[in-house]
Amino acid sequence: MKTNRRKYNTLVIHELFIKYGYTKMFIRQCIKGERNSVTAIKIAEEYKVLSKKIDHLVIKTLKNNE
Repeated sequence: MKTNRRKYNTLVIHELFIKYGYTKMFIRQCIKGERNSVTAIKIAEEYKVLSKKIDHLVIKTLKNNE
């Protein structure tokens, strides 16, 4: 059986790694909801915000280049 892999924004994960100092694996676990500490929830929320900002920026850039 084939499993679906989740794709994460590696740029955002790297920035969170630098900011918090936790491993990238831990940060991915926070995003998946496998960790439930206050810090894990904060990391997951920050990932969502930063990821959306980057997505909007990419879309805006693509529209300007058309």
